[in-house]
This record gives sequence, C-alpha cells and structure tokens, in this order.
Amino acid sequence: MEDLWMVFCGGSGNLNIGEKPSSSSLVFQPTSCINHALIICFNVLLLIMLLFTFIQKSSSSPKIDKIPPRLQGYSRLQIVSAIFNGCIGFVYLCSGIWILEEKLRKKQTAFPLKSWLVVLFQGFTWLLVCLNISLRGKHLHRMLLRLLSILAFLFAVIVCALSIYSVILGKGILVKIALDVLSFPGAILLLLCVCKVHHHEGSDERDLYAPINGEANGAIKTDSAVQVTPFAEAGFFNKISFWWLNPLMRKGGEKTLEDEDIPKLREVDRAESCYMEFLEQLNKQNQAESSQPSLLWTIILCHWKEILISGFFALLKILTLSVGPLLLNAFILVAEGKAGFKYEGYVLALTLFLSKNLESLSQRQWYFRSRLIGLKVRSLLTAAIYKKQLRLSNLGRLMHSGGEIMNYVTVDAYRIGEFPFWFHQTWTTSLQICVSLLILYRAMGLATFAALVVIIITVLCNTPIAKLQHKFQSKLMAAQDERLKACNEALVNMKVLKLYAWETHFKNAIENLRAVEYKWLSAVQMRKAYNSFLLWSSPVLISAATFGACYFLKIPLHANNVFTFIAALRLVQDPIRSISDVIGVVVQAKVAFARIVTFLEAPELQSGNTRQKCNKGTVKRSVLIKSADFSWEENPSKPTLRNVSLEMRHGEKVAVCGEVGSGKSTLLAAILGEVPFTQGTEYIMGALSGKTVLLVTHQVDFLPAFDSVMLMAVGEILQAAPYHQLLSSSQEFQGLVNAHKETAGSKRLTEGNDPQIEGLPAREIKNSHIEKQHRTSQGDQLIKQEEKEVGDTGFKPYIQYLNQNKGYLYFSLAAFSHLLFAIGQISQNSWMATNVDDPHVSTLRLIAVYLCIGIISMLFLLCRSISVVVLGIQSSKSLFSQLLNSLFRAPMSFYDSTPLGRILSRIASDLSIVDLDVSFSFIFVVGSTTNMYSNLGVLAVITWQVLFVSIPMIYLAIRLQRYYFASAKEMMRINGTTKSLVANHLAESVAGAMTIRAFEEEESFFERNLNLIDINATPFFHSFAANEWLIQRLETFSACVLASAALCMVLLPPGTFSSGFIGMALSYGLSLNISMVLGKCQLQEAVQEKDQGLDSLGKLVEYDEPTKLMKKEGSVFRQLVKEYRSHLHAAESH
Repeated sequence: MEDLWMVFCGGSGNLNIGEKPSSSSLVFQPTSCINHALIICFNVLLLIMLLFTFIQKSSSSPKIDKIPPRLQGYSRLQIVSAIFNGCIGFVYLCSGIWILEEKLRKKQTAFPLKSWLVVLFQGFTWLLVCLNISLRGKHLHRMLLRLLSILAFLFAVIVCALSIYSVILGKGILVKIALDVLSFPGAILLLLCVCKVHHHEGSDERDLYAPINGEANGAIKTDSAVQVTPFAEAGFFNKISFWWLNPLMRKGGEKTLEDEDIPKLREVDRAESCYMEFLEQLNKQNQAESSQPSLLWTIILCHWKEILISGFFALLKILTLSVGPLLLNAFILVAEGKAGFKYEGYVLALTLFLSKNLESLSQRQWYFRSRLIGLKVRSLLTAAIYKKQLRLSNLGRLMHSGGEIMNYVTVDAYRIGEFPFWFHQTWTTSLQICVSLLILYRAMGLATFAALVVIIITVLCNTPIAKLQHKFQSKLMAAQDERLKACNEALVNMKVLKLYAWETHFKNAIENLRAVEYKWLSAVQMRKAYNSFLLWSSPVLISAATFGACYFLKIPLHANNVFTFIAALRLVQDPIRSISDVIGVVVQAKVAFARIVTFLEAPELQSGNTRQKCNKGTVKRSVLIKSADFSWEENPSKPTLRNVSLEMRHGEKVAVCGEVGSGKSTLLAAILGEVPFTQGTEYIMGALSGKTVLLVTHQVDFLPAFDSVMLMAVGEILQAAPYHQLLSSSQEFQGLVNAHKETAGSKRLTEGNDPQIEGLPAREIKNSHIEKQHRTSQGDQLIKQEEKEVGDTGFKPYIQYLNQNKGYLYFSLAAFSHLLFAIGQISQNSWMATNVDDPHVSTLRLIAVYLCIGIISMLFLLCRSISVVVLGIQSSKSLFSQLLNSLFRAPMSFYDSTPLGRILSRIASDLSIVDLDVSFSFIFVVGSTTNMYSNLGVLAVITWQVLFVSIPMIYLAIRLQRYYFASAKEMMRINGTTKSLVANHLAESVAGAMTIRAFEEEESFFERNLNLIDINATPFFHSFAANEWLIQRLETFSACVLASAALCMVLLPPGTFSSGFIGMALSYGLSLNISMVLGKCQLQEAVQEKDQGLDSLGKLVEYDEPTKLMKKEGSVFRQLVKEYRSHLHAAESH
C-alpha cells in the first residue's frame, strides 16, 4: 500500500504513521493528494452511473422512445449547454495531456500520477456526462438522469468552492482553477436541461405516437385488463435492487393479497413460451442429429444465456467473498502498527462495506435468476408431461399409471425445478475451495497441504455415500409411486369401498406400502445425516491437521496468520457443508429427470389409428369397418376383437349390447382410434357428425329407440338388426332381455311388443334425462373452493408439526446439540485469541486444547444430525396416519365436493415435502439464528460501541421482516392453493383422456393446462423474488454493522484490543449475515405446504357432529336435524 501511495502522490503524500495532517491540507486544499484521490473516485462514480443508465436503456427500451433523428429537435438551452460544457471538458483533456507531456519532457517520468491523472479524469467524465445529459436527455431514464445531473452539480459546487479557496491562498494552477469555477454554471445549465426535457417529454411523445382512432383500442384494453409484472419493464437499477417489487409489497402491507392482486408473468416466462421454445430447440436437434437428441441438452440450450448470466453473478460473489480474509489480514497489520499509510484503516473499513454490499448484490442476482430458470424448466416439463399423457398409448398407460403421472408433475418436476438453484454450486464450491486454499497458503505456507489432504479425504468419503443415496432415492421414488398408485385407486373407487365395507382392508394395504416407503426414506435421511455430520465436522479436522503441520514444520503461530486462516477456513467450511445438500439435490434431480424422460419417451398412439374425415355429402356412411381385427397389445396373434364388420349411416342410432367382457367398450375405443387395428380397414367419416349416435349400454330399456342393435359375445358381433327383429330371431338377445327383466322387476319388457315403449319418441327420453340433470344441478355449488388461512398464523404450523410423536423432545435435543456445537466453536476461537500470542503457552498445548474442544463439538454435531432424522421420520409417520384415517373416515359428500387432484396433491407433493425437507428446515432455522446471534455477541463483547449501530439495525430488520411477511405469507398460500388446481386438472385429464380425444379437444385442454401452470407460477415467482428483496436489504444492514465494528477498531486508541481479539471479531463479522431470514422463509414455505395439506383433510374428523346433538335424557330423536352436508339446508328435522 505504501508503494502504491508513493506512485500516486509522490513524496508529499507519504505521511508517516502517527503524523496528524492539518485540517486545511486535508479538507480545503484542492492540491492535496487526498482530495485528488477523492475527485478521481467521484469521477469514476459518475462514469458508473452513466454506464448504468446506458445498460438500463438497452435492457428496457420502449418503442415510444425510439424517435427518428429527423424528429429530434434541440432547444437553444440544450445547444448552449452542450457547447459550453463540451468546451470545458475538451480543455480539461488538453490540460491533462499538456501536464503529462511537460512531466515526461522535464523529469522523464509520469510519476507521481496525481497532477495529470485527476485533470484527465475530470475532462473525460465531464465531456461524456454533460454531452449525454444535454443532447440525449430524452433517451435516458428519468430517475437516473436526475440523479446523474444532481451528482454532477454537487461535484461542480465542491470543486468550485475548493478552487476559490485555493485562489485566496495563492496556490494552484490558474487554468485548472478557471475550469473548476466555470464548471459551476455548466452544471446549472445541465439541471435546467433536465427540467425542460422532462417537462415536455410525456406530451410530445404521446402526441407524436398517438394511434389512429380505433387502431389500438384492442391493445389498450388488453394492457389495462392484464396486469403484467413490473419486472417486464424494469431497468437495470430496478432489477439489481428489486425496486420493481415495491408496489406489490406496499399493497400487501395495506391489505390481504388476493389472486388478482398479483401481476402476471412476463411473456417469455410463461408456460406456453417456454414449451414452444423447447419444441423449437428439440426440432433443431432432431434435424442436426441422426440419433435421438438429449432432452437435458435441449433444456440447457433453451436457457444457456440465463445460465451464463447467473454464472457470472456466482463468479462475482465468490471473488468478492474472498476479499474478506485479505481485508482481515490488513486490519490486523493496522492494529499491530504496520499500516501502509495514515488513513489505511478508514479505507479498509469503507472497502469492507462496499465488498459486502457487492457480495450481497451478486448473490441475490445469482439466486433470483437461477430460481427463475428453475421456474421456466418446471413449467415446460409440466406442460410436456400433460401433452404426452394426452397421446399416451395403451402400452404406455400400462407402464405409467395415473398416480405415477401425477407424481411426475407434483414431485419430480418440482425437484428438477429446484436444481438450477443449486447448479452453479457444483462448480463454485470447487472454485471457492481453491481460492480459500490460496489464502490459506499465504497465511500458513506448506501447512496448507495438510488441509488439502483432509479436504480430499472428506470428498472421497462422500463418494460411496452419494452412490448409496442415489440408489436409495431411486428405491424411495419407486415405493412412493406404488403407494400413490394404490391411493389413487382407493380414492377413485371410494364409493365401492364404503358400499362393501372394504375400507380397513385397503387402508392396511396402503399402510403396508407406506411401511416399505419408510424403509427407504429412513435410509435416504440417514445417509443425508451422515453426510451432514462428515462435512460439518471437516473444518475441525482441517484446522487440527493444519495447526499440527505448523507444529511439525516449525511454522510460528500468531494472530495474523491464525485468524487469517480461520477466516479463510470459514470460506472453506460453507462450500464443504453445502456438498451434502448439493449431492442430495443432484441425486434427486437425476432420479426425477430419468423418470420423466422415460415417460416422455413412452410409446404414443399411432396417427393411423385416428379418425379419417370425409365429406358427408359424398359418403353415405359414418363408420365403415371391414373384416378388421383389433388388439390392445398391437399383437396380431392375440386380437382383442376379431373379424369386426359394421357400417353406420348418417343419422342412425346404433346400440351395442352384450355380456360383461364381451368387448363392447373395446369396440367403442377402436372406433375412436384408441385401439390399433392389426387387420382390415376402418373409416370414420367425421365421427358423430349428422347426429350419428353409438351407445354402449347395459340398459336394455332404451334399445327400442335405436335403429339398429349389435349383439356381441366373446369379442365378436353375433348379429346386427333392429330391436324387434333381433328380439324375435336371437335366443341370446332374448336371454339378455329376460335376465334384465327378472333383475330389475320390469313389466314393460316382454317377448312381444310394448306399446308404451314402442311409441315413446326418442326426444322424450332425451328431454327426461336433461330435466333430471337440471333438477339435480340446482342448489348450492357442489365443488367447494379450496380454503386458505388469512393473516399471520403465528406458531400454529410449527406447533402442529412438533406435536407429532415426541416432536418436541427430538427438536429440543437437536436444537440444544447445535447450541452446544456453536458454543464449542466460540470457545475454540476464544482460546486461540487469548493464548496465541502468549509466550507462556506452548504451541503443542495451544493446538491440543483447540483440538479437544473441536472433538467434543463434533459429538454434539452427531447427536444433532441423528435427532433431526428421527424427528422427520416420526412426524411423517404420525401425519400420514392421521391423513389416511381422515380420508377413509370421510363421508362421500367430501369426495363429491373435493376434486380428486386436490387430494392427490396432498398425498404426493405436500407429503413429500414433509418427509424430506421440513425437519432439516427446522434445524436450519435454529442453526442460522444461533450463528447470527453468536456473531453479534462476539462483536458486541469485543467492541461494545458497535451496539449503537447494531441495535437500531436489528430494530429496522424486525420491522422490515414484518412488512415482508404480510405479503410473503399470502403469496405462499396462494401458491399452495393454485398448485392443487394444476394437479386436479391433470388428474381429470388422465381419467378422461379418451373422451378428450374423441371430441378433439386436446388443444383446448392443453391451453387450459398452460393457463393453470401460469396461475401457479405467478405467486411462486413473486414469492422467491420477495425473499431476495428482503435478504438484500437485511444484508445491507449487516454490512453496516460489520463496517461500524471495523471503524470502531480503527478509531479506538492503539493497544485497546490485542490483535488476536481483533482478528476473532472480524472473522465472525465476515460471516455475519441474515441467513436466518432465508432459513425462516424456506421453513415457512415448507411448513405452509404441509399445513395447507392438513388444513383441508384434518377437518374430516369433524363429520361426527350429529352425535353431539344427542342428549343424555329424553328421546334420542329430539332436536334431530339431518343434512347432506354442513353448508346445505336441512333435509329433515324433528
């Protein structure tokens, strides 16, 4: 630093340590080196602001701003400002070049730099800034333009005042003083230009581009009706600061957010755009490659730009994070009296503040953009799965049941959507470890190789655990599919189960499948716990190995290298600890993606099986099949229907009858193109057009109304004729009719003609059916809208989770173990800070005590890891048992009013979150909270003065969190309810895929699915954006606390603290962040998913209300009220 200062300032700037410069030379003297450095920094700030303005303009430039050059009119004020300020900037540049030339000519060197570099910077900055403000004001963002002009005015005022004072003292260069004074009126001209430009900006441009009447009415209505997220039009500054989210957060603070309050996604982020881009890229890959393209590579090509941008921010975050240990080392040197220049401590405190803010900015953009990529990937996969199930062949449906398809969307697609958030950590972890090792080598020398060996051993030990975790995760997903398949079948046929009292048998069968799932769930979670213990304990092993190597290599330990090592070790331990999470996410995503790819590659219905349409006027038949064989398995040797020949004319009503298993439904499916034909020909001339009706029924009461009846048996059509002719000529048909007569007790069907039925018009039969439907549709709405809680639920979801199976015991044990682990870490560092410079404590004793404390801490860490796993498994068992009991005890009215997809979403995605994530989220909150308060405690103990800053910051952080949660909780709840809409629509589409294809409504249903995906993605997008909005502001608060602590250490007299405690305080301060908030947000989201699932199903046990009306005395039927559902009118009362 001293050499750099000499290069810039020369001998005049080389102040000795302890020398106190006069106030005039530091503040009022324009020629002082400090002022020259500040002026250059201010010029750099103006250039950065101008660069931000250009970036913002290029990133969001509306069409209205693109005014043709011939229409641009410059006022006299703009022209005068441009000429005046341009001349000042040009003279500045010429003066700087002239000063540099004189120095080179006289002294043969350009050093010191301050005399000519400051003039060149001023000229270059003033020329660019002033010309852009004067001439390109209409093209720049209003807020940034105003800010830029105000900063330029303040800069001119300060420079002008300093130059006038310099004239009074009789110092300085006259040409430069004149330019500094003239820059003041130039800045006034700039302010006037800005005011004039924006005064007429709106009216001029609107008049110029006003649309012709009626020409843009549709567009205007559309824009006003559809509220798009401000992120779509946000500029660069708004995006990096999440300022565009302020209107939504403000609205959430004023009222309870509803679905319509949340703006829609950008066009490029919607499901349709993502899916079409995916198809386009897939087609390009198909044309370029002969083999089948990789779906993973196709998805990467769709989002490679976003991946690179988020990767840039990830790289920037790693680089800024690595600055911390270097600054700590410099602070310790300043504390030991080895400063490079007088004000190095102040510069270091400012640099620390800026680096922490830049680290926060880059990390927030990294996380936000990665989650946005994950959202788009999830949307396109959900759309692709839905589209695929509409075209899935019969063989494919045997391979993938409806429950499995539901699992692909509600579980697998969401797991893959989380993977981009962790993707960059697969390489940033390695990069961060490498950078940290370089810092460790700078501090510890050859002893760093011992740390490297421990890291390599740790990674190698993780390899077999990762393989086992992949194996167990695959088994777990397969077991989950089996359980979900059984649940789906039970729920679909719940009416039959209740009719025959089979609930207990099916419930036991599902519980047995769940027991198998528990086996693999325990295996996955225990491997995750072992991984966590190994990686969390690795910093203790690394430090022990490094200090031991220092002892054997005779490397002295002192505060400078020890706490630089500890700070760098904190850089290592974070990526090492995250290895287990990265491995878990990668394994889950790999398994999920393999399952989805298998489904997307399943066989589809052949295009030849679909209907062929012809003109009704030229062809007299609607359906024509000649000697055709049909097989579900596409196997000619095993046809399901044999030798089928039939024809249907326009307007005919044809019935198909036969015993159960005779092939009636298969024939109908074959006509619809669902069953491949292996032999013969099939023509469908516009199915059902011209009122052609084909009915498959067991209700022989309606057969007399049809023109033709086809009798089937053993997969063959035995005979086809009108009803009366078939009844008189076919013994099989007479037996079928008589069997129905005996069963139903009908007196209308006899061997002869019945005049009532024979004379009954078909229109009356149809009208009676419609009238019945109309009567049953009256009354209250059958399907109830999914309920969601409003406002702050407090600790209700947490208490509800911990009440399961000794949850409080396991949670308390895990939390207490982590607290003792944190205390152990503080004790380790305190021991080192107290005794590292004590000559009475030997190096061996110093290392031995440090290691013993670390080993004891590792035992508490192991106890914590096991307790978390037990907590999660026991809570999952209890919650699933309650859930299953509620489902099988619920009356049929519940299933009439609750869509099947909503229930399946609860037992699929919500239960998966409870199984895998919630328990670890709990301990993550405890760990983050403990670490934050321990870091603050260490800072407060060493420098109590920091409390004057930290207490107001904590108060502001609490208020900001409350402001955030008012909106975030509602968005998470809306996300939970809209997710069940996607699941419900998928379940209904899977069940009715044949009907959808029969009416050729695939595109309509697919559009509905895309719309539901966007409805669900909208609150999720704004929810994780709100997370980053909050954390960025809270991390700014923590940077203020850290910079204040560093400034206190600089301002306090030398010797107040030992260098060891200064190093310890700053090493804890560098890791001071508000990760507790992120953990709390993630926990709230996970528990909200669980709570939302149990809220609707947990109320099922309340269907015993009639028993509460029974009195102990009197008649049992006194005050009896009977009702079908609680929200309907009473059906009977006594």
